[in-house]
Amino acid sequence: MHLITVAPLADGWRVCTEALANDMVFKSGRLAELTARALAARLSRAGVPAEVHIHLRDNSLGARFSVPPKNISERELEAA
Repeated sequence: MHLITVAPLADGWRVCTEALANDMVFKSGRLAELTARALAARLSRAGVPAEVHIHLRDNSLGARFSVPPKNISERELEAA
């Protein structure tokens, strides 16, 4: 399972995961969260489960959710 973390920085927000070589940095927490959710959805479509952890400004865990792998049919694979 891939862990995707959204965490505060002094002046912005970062998204990190072992699926990416570098962290992504955003000015908006909303944009960071949307990016983390989109990355989890992509991993799901690729058949990889993901979990997203969203931390608040005080570094406490504000939300956590799992995204199970999506079963991809042969027809969907051929269309891709």
